[in-house]
Amino acid sequence: MDLAGLGHEHAGDGRLAAAALLRRRHRGSRRRADAHRPAKPARGSAGMTSATVPSSERGKSARRRPSRPWTIAIVLIAAFVLIPAAIAYGVRTYVGGAQRAFDARLVRPDGTPDPVTALAWAPGTQGPLFVGTQSGGFYRIGREGAFGRGEIGTAATGTQAGAPGTPGAEVLGFAMAISQAQGGGPTQYSYPRLVVRDRRAAQPGGPAPVRLGSIPVDGGLFAATADAGFSLVAGRSAQAEADPKAQQSKAPAPDGVALVRWRLPPSGQASEVGPIADIRDARAVAALPGTSAVVGGDGAGGVFAIDASRPVGGGSGAPFVARSAGHDVAVAALAVAASPDVFASADFATAAADGSLLTWKLLQGNPWTLSRRPVIVPGRTWTRDEPAPASPWARLLAMSDDGSKLVLRNDAGNDILYRLGGAGQPAASIDLTQPSGSGGDTANGNERAAAIRVDALRLLLVAPPRTTGILFSPDWVPREEETLDFGVDLSAPGTGVTIDPTITRAAVWSTRDGLDQLEVFNVASRQRIGRTHVFATPITSAALSPAGTMLAVATSDGALLILDAVTGVPLASVSGVWAQRLVYSADGLRILVAGTPTRLGDGGFKVLSARSLRTLVDKPPSLPNGFVRFSGDGSRAVRPATGNAFEVLDTGTGRSIATVATGGAAAIAEIAVSGDGSRIALRDADGTLSAWTERADDKAAGLMPALAEDGLRLSADGSTLLLREPSGRLHLSRLSPGDAGQFVLEPFHPEIEATQAELAADGSFVVAAEADGGIRVVPTTETGANYVLPGAGDVIHRMAISPDGGFIAAADSGGRLRVVDLDRAGVVAALPLSSLPIHPRSAVLAVQPLDDAPSAATTGGAVPDGGFAIVLGGSRDLTAARALVDQAGAAGFAAAGLRVYLRQGWYRPVALFATAEQRDQALRPAREISPMTADAYAQSLQGWCPDAVGTTGVWTCPGSWVAAAPTASPAKK
Repeated sequence: MDLAGLGHEHAGDGRLAAAALLRRRHRGSRRRADAHRPAKPARGSAGMTSATVPSSERGKSARRRPSRPWTIAIVLIAAFVLIPAAIAYGVRTYVGGAQRAFDARLVRPDGTPDPVTALAWAPGTQGPLFVGTQSGGFYRIGREGAFGRGEIGTAATGTQAGAPGTPGAEVLGFAMAISQAQGGGPTQYSYPRLVVRDRRAAQPGGPAPVRLGSIPVDGGLFAATADAGFSLVAGRSAQAEADPKAQQSKAPAPDGVALVRWRLPPSGQASEVGPIADIRDARAVAALPGTSAVVGGDGAGGVFAIDASRPVGGGSGAPFVARSAGHDVAVAALAVAASPDVFASADFATAAADGSLLTWKLLQGNPWTLSRRPVIVPGRTWTRDEPAPASPWARLLAMSDDGSKLVLRNDAGNDILYRLGGAGQPAASIDLTQPSGSGGDTANGNERAAAIRVDALRLLLVAPPRTTGILFSPDWVPREEETLDFGVDLSAPGTGVTIDPTITRAAVWSTRDGLDQLEVFNVASRQRIGRTHVFATPITSAALSPAGTMLAVATSDGALLILDAVTGVPLASVSGVWAQRLVYSADGLRILVAGTPTRLGDGGFKVLSARSLRTLVDKPPSLPNGFVRFSGDGSRAVRPATGNAFEVLDTGTGRSIATVATGGAAAIAEIAVSGDGSRIALRDADGTLSAWTERADDKAAGLMPALAEDGLRLSADGSTLLLREPSGRLHLSRLSPGDAGQFVLEPFHPEIEATQAELAADGSFVVAAEADGGIRVVPTTETGANYVLPGAGDVIHRMAISPDGGFIAAADSGGRLRVVDLDRAGVVAALPLSSLPIHPRSAVLAVQPLDDAPSAATTGGAVPDGGFAIVLGGSRDLTAARALVDQAGAAGFAAAGLRVYLRQGWYRPVALFATAEQRDQALRPAREISPMTADAYAQSLQGWCPDAVGTTGVWTCPGSWVAAAPTASPAKK
């Protein structure tokens, strides 16, 4: 074999092989050499010397020898790391694809999405999932083997299985009787009967009636039990009870829903057993699964339990009804435990409109009795901080966001920055240079021309006749002062200033040539941003949004406008809001308004939606000539109360958190509040200053969080209670059987903002849907996996956990229904590389432009061509918009006149009316057409879409365009 020739002929490819072969033969020759022979160049077995190999190859071989151990190490590391990772990636891809037991988008016969409106699992480890939809569709998804489309069977919207879905009959729920078999056998259940909202039977301007077959279900109240067959307890309005032939489509009296028992045999017609004695104002009912009991609450806050197995009869003391005093106000929500045992802490829980929360145990003796335990939030109390600045003060101008600093003004007109003592720091003060003078509105008590922003290390003080910005180092030493000149005489009457929370932009307004003019400035450069905004009526207040992009302006004629801070384009407006002070909430979603329509400074306030300017909270005044101040994040309001006290209120609900007596000799003249509302400074009329701090107090009961609609859950075993706020924040209470007195409700993972949330059967974990369609699984104990199931872009509005906790069903607004195997999902989450984006990326939520939000609707007489409108929703897809028009027509809105308008890239279904009164009366029924119209709003075509041009069935507004085809489901609004 000619190795030399091999080395030369394959110099490009075979050199490494030749050199390796030569090294092996070289080592073999040395081992065979005689020990006494002088060292010579080794010979190979073929008689060739190493000199036969080119010198360049010998050099390369010599250079490679020291690197051999590193090469082996690299190969071993790669083998130990990459091979398991590749295996894990493959397993995760396979299992991850299989963990979704069912995933499909439900559609109507015309191909448009059919959102799910009801979900319910049958009891037991093999019970199927029942699904109801907006169009009246009814599906059963079985667990016998694998999930799949073949497992879905379309069934009834009435009471008989096999009937097709009925358009216009939205499924609201399932009446499914559950019973325990004799001898402790498996749980049994009846095939569900559908409760639907029948829009076809709605009268113009009235709500659609709710029915179960031919049985009216007024108020949406129903509960099914399995006592000797199938019994149903259903609501009946007072009007219908007085006149059984009355039209059920008429709205029941708000406090006039009675309860009636019905018998539903397996075949044949339903028969009425009789009314439940003396229950005339039911607000919530539910059956306790596996029993003959139906529990509920009424408008007076009372709670009752009905034994549906006993004959109807008797008065208020009838043996088949147990009653108990419960809440002080009407019951608003009810949650039951699906399978509690005798040792469970609660069989059901009730919540009232005032936020009170109670758990209940039903003792089925003779007679039945109800026992209760309250659920509370740990309380907090307000304590006075000592010492406070002792000098009499002329003004209290501001408090820093962290509550540690105050900006004060003394009788000499000097502005003082004062640091309150505490947290290991002594009290200290700094004179903010020269006196600020006594001229201008500020000295007279009008704060429109004074704006102060204080954060941890920075102060921006704007007060006539000086505008200064001062920076402080951590050791409390001023290190820079910068004069801010906005080119406006801030001492002049009618001048005002507002600054965004990040001290980035400032809005300054003043009166020039008889008109109020407002300009927005960059704080750092003092350069004007955008154009000057001119108002024909005087400005009373203004506020910049947290991002500094939106500007809320209130004028003396009661108008409130939302403008683009740069362009000045009006985005929304409303009338009848006389504002003394405006504040944006920290998230920019709400606007807080101090003042009422009759008087600016009386301590009343409103909270408006920043998008629609709809009133969310309207709090009346507390004192004549009072006032109110808001925390920096907009979560709290503080105002003087009777008897030299101050009241702290929650702006989300308007409820009072605490009323604290100050013990002062004079009335409260000024209030300053920290960013989160936990610290307050007061100046009394005699110049006395005091500071107050909120602290935890386990002996006191705090303010209960607000309850979202359908936001109360009790685990199946009765051990855990979950509450969801309208904001999406969650609260959890472990109902330990050994606890005496009351249970405690605590925040649960504050970072979660859930659109829906469900509890596992044993309370061991919470499943929370987030805004992007993702689903978080969070353990309630220290053990257990915390992981996320990727979303699909649409908001999830229905969820249900299977009784065994193995599956979660989730439905979104685009009609998609997913059933996920949680056991497999947990395994996938624990695998290496589980965070890799191997799932499809979630679509970005489609956001409606703010300039398409409601504006002030024109009121008065008729407008030609139906100028009074209700905008039902919006979509990028014309077909989806027309489908919504068809739904509105089926719901009784055809007579009003229905059109599709193209406005700024959105196809918007619109119902038209001749008068504002007709439109306003139809607004509530319009929001009940479907989940897609839940945010329908009133408009005036004169301002919303003037001079529209109608072509091919679509009316185009001026300046509109056709958007690109959507890549995800159409936006709801």
